[in-house]
Amino acid sequence: MKKLQQMSREDSEKGPYDIIYTGGEAMGCTHTCAVGMMPNQEMRNQAINEKIYGCGYLVPKSYLVPDSEKNRPSRFAIINSMGGAVSRQCAEAVNTADFGSFRNPKFPSYPDSAVMTKELYAKEIEIMADQVMDEIFPSAFETKYIAVQHKVGGMVPDKLAASLDVVSKETNATIVFFAAGVVSGHDSFDKYKEVAGLMEQPSIVYEGLNVWKVMALISRSEALISTSLHCRIMAFIFFRPRFTWCTEPKHKHFIETYDSKDSMGCMAPATDIWPTLSDYYGSNPKITQEMTEETYNWVVRKYLRVFDSWSAILRKNYEEPLNLLK
Repeated sequence: MKKLQQMSREDSEKGPYDIIYTGGEAMGCTHTCAVGMMPNQEMRNQAINEKIYGCGYLVPKSYLVPDSEKNRPSRFAIINSMGGAVSRQCAEAVNTADFGSFRNPKFPSYPDSAVMTKELYAKEIEIMADQVMDEIFPSAFETKYIAVQHKVGGMVPDKLAASLDVVSKETNATIVFFAAGVVSGHDSFDKYKEVAGLMEQPSIVYEGLNVWKVMALISRSEALISTSLHCRIMAFIFFRPRFTWCTEPKHKHFIETYDSKDSMGCMAPATDIWPTLSDYYGSNPKITQEMTEETYNWVVRKYLRVFDSWSAILRKNYEEPLNLLK
């Protein structure tokens, strides 16, 4: 943030900058919270030394204007599909934004911007998926797999292993564990290896942390089993069967508001997987992907409507706003 502030203040051609805040539960994450997300002590120390504001991922737009020019009109700040309760430390940044779209149920709700991933990067993800398949199954021509991700806590290893064994047998698919993120309190490769070691059916722990490869892995899976909201969204946009252990209200809100009405809702962490996931399988499945595709198209259009609104603010020098819905 300190580097961003410096760039905005010193850029004589384009500064001070407009700023768009996007994604995640960032409105409630204080600077201390954000420091805890850093992967090592060196980066944590750097974040502490470069602190300019009490909020972790947002700053008031006035912080990007040079001190000598405080009286000049400031640029624009946009909050795009953010979530989380607004903390005291983040309140000024949120309240001084010129436009806000939120994924929270208590605000006027809009889809998470992650729903646009396939619209923007389908070709890139398809290329990356070929690489991921070579990494996971280097000697196999074609292999079915179920992608599994979960945060630490709430999962009993032996019960989870037994439940995944049933899924693997019924689908004739390999279980592939992957991580959405390994910062403190999130996913753990060691936990995955513990569960895999307890399983009787084939399983693989994929330790790649490249976000493109994670999306590609989900896109080619037979189904996704996860605790991550963004992983759930990736399965939704790629029309994959999806089973979600819901650990926070954000899961329930997205599933009930933006996922297809016939998709599986929230499951408690202790829930057995196959009795519910089985609705997608068999000669006459209860759930098909037809409604998912229809819902996806609606969600993309809903996101683009709010994008149209806030992009028009940034395009203030143009007579007509950008309209991606034409």
